[in-house]
Amino acid sequence: MARSQKHKIDFAFLVHPRDIRDVRNRYPITRFIPEAIVKILLPFVGPLNVGSIKGPISLKTGMVVYGAVISVPLFAEQMLCDRERASSVVKRAIRFAEGCGARYVGLGSLTSPIVNGGTLVAGGAGTYITNGNALTTAITIMGIRNAAAVRSIKLHNAVIAIVGATGSIGSAVAQILSVEDHPQQLILVGRTESNLVALLEKMGNQPTVQMATDLSLLIEADIVVVATSASSAIISSEMLKRNAIVYDITQPQNVSPDVQEKRPDVLIVDGGIVKLPDDVSVRVQMGLPQGTTFACLAETMLIAAEDHGKDFSIGNVQLDQVAYVSNLAEKYKFEIAPLYSWGELV
Repeated sequence: MARSQKHKIDFAFLVHPRDIRDVRNRYPITRFIPEAIVKILLPFVGPLNVGSIKGPISLKTGMVVYGAVISVPLFAEQMLCDRERASSVVKRAIRFAEGCGARYVGLGSLTSPIVNGGTLVAGGAGTYITNGNALTTAITIMGIRNAAAVRSIKLHNAVIAIVGATGSIGSAVAQILSVEDHPQQLILVGRTESNLVALLEKMGNQPTVQMATDLSLLIEADIVVVATSASSAIISSEMLKRNAIVYDITQPQNVSPDVQEKRPDVLIVDGGIVKLPDDVSVRVQMGLPQGTTFACLAETMLIAAEDHGKDFSIGNVQLDQVAYVSNLAEKYKFEIAPLYSWGELV
């Protein structure tokens, strides 16, 4: 018999308000309070259970797994400007999830990089962590291929730029594209040259791969993958090649709305989105089409359904984890969502 939400949950997924609109949509009374005051008051609220999840039926136990969406009370910019405080708040939210009964905790949006992809909170007794980046990587690869097909772009003839290439998802996407799709040129964009050099060496110093520490080479790219952890937009309309594809997996989105307004030739894809099986539901507003969710949340559901029994995606994504969770997604009938651009079907 299925359990009601009065029972302990099996997993939790951490989120945070992307901007003031998320808070005002959730708490209408804040529409009458100046934004500056909301920002001051928000951290004092504490972690909150803001939504419920009916996950899949575990193929191991035959029981439905249930989850909760836990809100971390910091805006994106607050998390990045004071990482020490943000890390403390994320840890408190994990303890809150544990108190609700969660054995698995997924790190959504900036809650992951704030705790170094989960390495600062992994290894706890009885609670297992995932940053969700393995399935996000798998869905990103599929999404790039699907978007390229829509524009009749052959990846082996394409120039692909990955912004945030030295991050957990960006580095995994770069390695898989290089080995499986052989793009004409792969541009790895990151802030730290030494990290880019290390990634180039890991990829065998291929002559078709180059690195950049700024965004000036984006104008050459047929496809731009945005896998950064900024609190606001960093990609603007003048940076992009005509008829480019931008595959953006960031939350909050790091692509400026001016691209949509000024560049109708550019296809912006809302990346990292999964189509849920019919019997799975996420009861919280995340700004996504009905019946879909973010791949990082889907990964949390899947490892809970399998009762994985240990931490999963921690720190940088391992390619064997991408293969493993891709198989889990197929097993539980989680699929890549159709392509959406700014919430509209492509």
